[in-house]
Amino acid sequence: QMAKEQGHAACVRAIKEHAAAAAAAEKAAKEAAWVAGAEAREAERAAAEAEAARHAEALLAEEEAEKEERARESKKGKKKKKKSGGGEADNAAPGPSATAALPPPTPPPAPSPPPADAAAIAAADEALQQAVAA
Repeated sequence: QMAKEQGHAACVRAIKEHAAAAAAAEKAAKEAAWVAGAEAREAERAAAEAEAARHAEALLAEEEAEKEERARESKKGKKKKKKSGGGEADNAAPGPSATAALPPPTPPPAPSPPPADAAAIAAADEALQQAVAA
């Protein structure tokens, strides 16, 4: 104000330029923060997508294993039916079965999940690190 009052145009201009530069720097800082936030959100989205893909693959593998198990059990049932001969003994009254005393078979262990996609994990980690560093 004093420079304005005393007519020092060069000082007034310098003060205005300084204020404009400070405003531009603040705007640039806000934009950089927004970009960093966007990069972080993108990294989180990529990590979530990779996790969803791994989960979907695990579910598909589990479903396929169950399907194969049902097919094996179905084949076992057909083989047992084929083994029975067609004699008079089949028409006799049913007696106690020898297998009735046996405990039920234990199910096979659950299939292990497929290995994680190392490239997708590495890409997501790198993007997250870049977003944090920015």
